[in-house]
Amino acid sequence: MRIRPLLMSACILLLTGCGLSHPAITVSNLTGYEKAQPDASYDPQTLANADQVLNSLKVVDRNGQAVDLRNTNQPILFEAYWCPHCQRTLVLFQHNPVLMGAKPIVISCGFPKNTTLKQAIAASDKEFQLLGLSGFTVYYVVNPVQLPGYPTLLFHKGQAAHVLIGEHTSAVWEQAVRND
Repeated sequence: MRIRPLLMSACILLLTGCGLSHPAITVSNLTGYEKAQPDASYDPQTLANADQVLNSLKVVDRNGQAVDLRNTNQPILFEAYWCPHCQRTLVLFQHNPVLMGAKPIVISCGFPKNTTLKQAIAASDKEFQLLGLSGFTVYYVVNPVQLPGYPTLLFHKGQAAHVLIGEHTSAVWEQAVRND
């Protein structure tokens, strides 16, 4: 007879979603944290397999529709809501007409495992609201993604794809996104 209460408890746990919980995401303005001198050296790394890397990510828009970024020439900025370096970079882009003129695509990622798209959108919207950001095209990667660091900017110069990793000065970002 002890099996019946145990079975009922297991059913209640399954009905409440135990084990399938989604993480709570706290978003803050972190621009004042982990202050460091932004990197002033233009030191991009060539990314020979950019199309393969972009194809391996499940990038979606606000409606959950897959987005194919393999053929874009726009710079792509990978950022995480919990990264002060990313937040300062986004603010820098927002306030620099040259950078905003390049129309970078922002990929909001770095979410905890089991984050839903709805939670990712809410976190990104909250981050952008706290930082006073607008005018960016934002897409999402809710699955864990392996990046060499945050922020990461993927951009093209000629036929080659390059990445800049970490927080840089405005002059470095401008050099990356210029079409010369």
